[in-house]
Amino acid sequence: MTQQYEMAEPIETESITAEVLAPPPTKRGWKITAMVGVVAALGGLGIGWVIGANTGSNSGAPLGGAMSVADQQTMIERAVAETGVGEIQDAGKSLFIDGMGKDANSGDISWTRAELVLDALEVPDSLMSKLGQTRALDGTLTDTWTAEDGTELRASWTYHPDAGMDIVIETVESD
Repeated sequence: MTQQYEMAEPIETESITAEVLAPPPTKRGWKITAMVGVVAALGGLGIGWVIGANTGSNSGAPLGGAMSVADQQTMIERAVAETGVGEIQDAGKSLFIDGMGKDANSGDISWTRAELVLDALEVPDSLMSKLGQTRALDGTLTDTWTAEDGTELRASWTYHPDAGMDIVIETVESD
């Protein structure tokens, strides 16, 4: 069977005139396009239904209960991500803040920067006062608190003018 082509509009440029051949219009072209669209839509709905049914969740979360990255992070990881202060340890269950002291080999975190992450961890004012009043003679001190989301945290810290204030914050594991 020979395909017939109709002459389309001539294309003119500055020095060349050409005629482009266009395929003849068909009556069934729109039907095929519509059928492909319907099949694609139904296929997408079917895949979505299968994924939702396989997760067994009706929580309304994307993909039947998938959690966002922020939801999967510990409170300590979120605080460090938000402030850029401290060193995450123990797979996100603890944080080390190496405070700045007089010695060249002491930490590099100023008290002002340490306050940023301590605030993000919802350290209570009473503990902030204890941190601010710690002397070198006091040794290692410890305190605990519970954040608004129910996370229980424990801080242990030491201070020496030469070494600075070093703070370890840990998530307290419930029994």
